[in-house]
Amino acid sequence: MLLAGNPAPTVTWIGHATLLVQLEGVRILTDPHWSQRASPLSWAGPRRLSAPGLAFEDLPPVHVVVISHDHYDHLDLGTVKRLAETHDPLFVVPLGFKRW
Repeated sequence: MLLAGNPAPTVTWIGHATLLVQLEGVRILTDPHWSQRASPLSWAGPRRLSAPGLAFEDLPPVHVVVISHDHYDHLDLGTVKRLAETHDPLFVVPLGFKRW
């Protein structure tokens, strides 16, 4: 349940490798991907097979974003930029990632 007052730990699968973990008031998003393609280009690359289980606009405030690795299906630049602008979370990334 995505309610802010829910005290129980929850894990919500949003799609592919994107999970929303809620634990003691902290919301952690893993490998966020809301784009239609897994590619740096909006017109190329593998197309999403199903819509995300939660619209980006319906996300509760996100505190931490964890990026597991730099493949396009786990590191969606458009989604990451949108999260940075709308939620201003802490990004936890693998060693060697640069700021963008």
